Amino acid sequence: MFQRNEKNRRRRFRVQLPPNLMLKATLNGIAYDVIEVAELSMVVTAQHVINEDGVCTGTIEFSDGRIQEISGQVGRLSHLGRVIYEIEGITAPDVVKEQRRLLRKFPTVRDPSSLLGGFKPEIFRPEID
Repeated sequence: MFQRNEKNRRRRFRVQLPPNLMLKATLNGIAYDVIEVAELSMVVTAQHVINEDGVCTGTIEFSDGRIQEISGQVGRLSHLGRVIYEIEGITAPDVVKEQRRLLRKFPTVRDPSSLLGGFKPEIFRPEID
């Protein structure tokens, strides 16, 4: 019988953010809106992210005003934006806190992707261009 690995499920949990509630990330000195955030990855509004050998560093500002240093690998361009994966600096409690904020603001919405008009993005598989 297939057993689910709770650690993997937790690490792949992601929250999509509606346009008016996006987080802000500054990567290598350039500010981006964060479309989606997870413990190991995020998607930013960019066609290209400046990086050094595929690595970008910077900060993310959470909705509570807290700024956290992050670093990650620049991944492929998705239909939402540029994927940054293997991120260090974002924790599961950070992601859950953002989800709770959305559920408090939109109490009748249980699936945050419905805030994007029901659009559900594909599951991202990190790939370097």
